[in-house]
Amino acid sequence: AGPALAQLVEQNEHISKLHLANNELCDRGCTALAQSLAQNAGLTDLDIAYNKIDNDGLLQLASAVSK
Repeated sequence: AGPALAQLVEQNEHISKLHLANNELCDRGCTALAQSLAQNAGLTDLDIAYNKIDNDGLLQLASAVSK
């Protein structure tokens, strides 16, 4: 689901909030999501609580949203 979701996020800058808590998102999904977040300036609120994300996934997301 990560790559499909990432494609939707990248193509839709009207999304301002995305709540992905408790969705079993893992590092692989974070990789795809991070790439799309780097292209989407409209998203201002991302909830990724209670997922299966390790440090690698978190670092990728942090890097994408800090740009």
